[in-house]
Amino acid sequence: MGFLTPINLLWLGGSLALLVLIYLRARARMTVDVSSLMLFEEIGAPVVRRRMLHLDALFWLEAATLSALSLALAGLYLRVIEPITTHRTHALIFDLGAAMGAREGGGSRLDAARAQALAIVAHAAAGTRFSVTGYDLGTHGSHAASIDRRATRAAIEELVPAAVAPRAAALKAALIRAREAAQIDLFTDHAPPPALVADVIDPARLNLHLIGTPAENLAVVSLDPGTPGIRPGHCVIRSFAQHPMRSILTIESDRGERLNFPMIVEPESEVVAPFGPLTRGGLVHAHLATNGDALAADDDRWAYVAPGDAKSRALVLSPDPTVRDDLSRILLGINQNLTVEALAPAQYKKSNDQKSYELVVMHDAYVPGLNAPATLLIYPPPSGAGIVRVGRTLGAIELEDRRESDLADEALMLGRAREVLLPAGSEVIAHSAGSPAQHRIALVAIANDGEQHLGVIAFDVRHHLLMNPDDLEALLLTVQLVRRLTAPEHLRVVNTASYVTFQAPGGATVVEPDGIKRKLPADTSGQVGFMAMSAGRYRLSTPAGESSIYANYFDEDESDLTARPQAEAPALPATAIAHRSEPTAAGVMALGMWLTALAMLTLLAESILLSRDWWSRWTARHV
Repeated sequence: MGFLTPINLLWLGGSLALLVLIYLRARARMTVDVSSLMLFEEIGAPVVRRRMLHLDALFWLEAATLSALSLALAGLYLRVIEPITTHRTHALIFDLGAAMGAREGGGSRLDAARAQALAIVAHAAAGTRFSVTGYDLGTHGSHAASIDRRATRAAIEELVPAAVAPRAAALKAALIRAREAAQIDLFTDHAPPPALVADVIDPARLNLHLIGTPAENLAVVSLDPGTPGIRPGHCVIRSFAQHPMRSILTIESDRGERLNFPMIVEPESEVVAPFGPLTRGGLVHAHLATNGDALAADDDRWAYVAPGDAKSRALVLSPDPTVRDDLSRILLGINQNLTVEALAPAQYKKSNDQKSYELVVMHDAYVPGLNAPATLLIYPPPSGAGIVRVGRTLGAIELEDRRESDLADEALMLGRAREVLLPAGSEVIAHSAGSPAQHRIALVAIANDGEQHLGVIAFDVRHHLLMNPDDLEALLLTVQLVRRLTAPEHLRVVNTASYVTFQAPGGATVVEPDGIKRKLPADTSGQVGFMAMSAGRYRLSTPAGESSIYANYFDEDESDLTARPQAEAPALPATAIAHRSEPTAAGVMALGMWLTALAMLTLLAESILLSRDWWSRWTARHV
């Protein structure tokens, strides 16, 4: 106990001394009772006897009042130890991968994570600053550290799962962003590698909330629409369930065809469901309807095949006969209704200009003046190829930086390649590997000059490169590019996590599968782009019209919901979590308010006593 201003104790000593003097003065005066009113009678003067101080109840009440007020003026306080909470930061990190959208009970796994996070926010100590971060392919800092609880709750409610598999690098980036926080809560259905956590933060500061219970799921792995009128299609379905599941597979196209296939899928199996052949083709959609299916993102898949009633023609020009044969076989494998004409560039006659081609493929050659909606240039000649400028010829080159290939982690050595200068707004699908002696160049790209689709493959395909099983990725890239070139301009089928670009100098508006509408500004080359993070249809509106983009999703790790999360450490109560490892500091607690209240109570008690004495005397006189 101490005083902020000890000199104010003079108030206490002076007030109490004055009170004693007042009482002594009051007791020094004697009151003489006169028994007669007789005048001029000589009597002896009374002897004045001084009396000692009489300490009655009124004296003690008044002393208590003066003492309380004096101590309040002197600044009486208590020394206390109290927690420091004003600068405490609490980070909430959420996994936004596809598996967090799995349905369990009346909500999703992300809904369960939200409920736990909101409970932590509700029981947190006053002054706690919360930050909210989500991660999938990257990190999304939706809410910076703030004491605004309403904003924190709004940021948690706005989180939505994406139809992608989260990356470990994104989780690491989220932990790095939260490393300054006193406490970190991670909500996920996959336990992170301990080494990843320990490399970034102290694991003791991380509270891991493993969300979800084992759930059953069926997924559409792939869809091959076949060739309309010629070759049947097939759909591959994967079971991530512990029990047989009844399902109905529906195959439909935008040209009016619809097929239904009831089936029973055995546990942990893979089913190849054939159908067709379709008679019309077009945009083909496979949908899986299953009771008890936990994840909806992998129940749909789209593919495009040229309509069966469209008898289109293709022209292949190459000085190498084996290349002409390989390219013709690839084109017929993609569309068996296609009529392919393969010629050497020297054999091409100007009279052929009158023929209508849907696709022209030129390898190591360029014939100007060909009028076709789509052109594919393979290993373009050094003299140039229209709007594509050709630089130096390079030796053996390595394929790297593939965006949509399943073999992206494997190195692939190609033969010769030519450096190409693409027009503005081109989309590069694959690059070469970079090194100090050789910079990265575009190997597979697609562009649009406003009148036709233009595809470019910068590496040479001689010596049966596209037919060699060890060089499978070169074939996959070629097939992907041909399908992009021959598909309608207003239609595109991609995988989730793909970056989709369109030529739209005036900007565009995209409507996502969940109905959210966003404005997309154009860049300096007149292109707009967005990342397809949800499965389903995207509608892109530009001044030139409307286009549709269909995003497919499947990931084996995210679609497998049967694994039970690892056992979680015993959970602390929410209040204990909020105050755990709370720093403390010495402080003071002022007692002025309590002393003033005590003085008022003593004054009230004194008033009651005086009122009682007055009432007693008044009643005695009026009896």
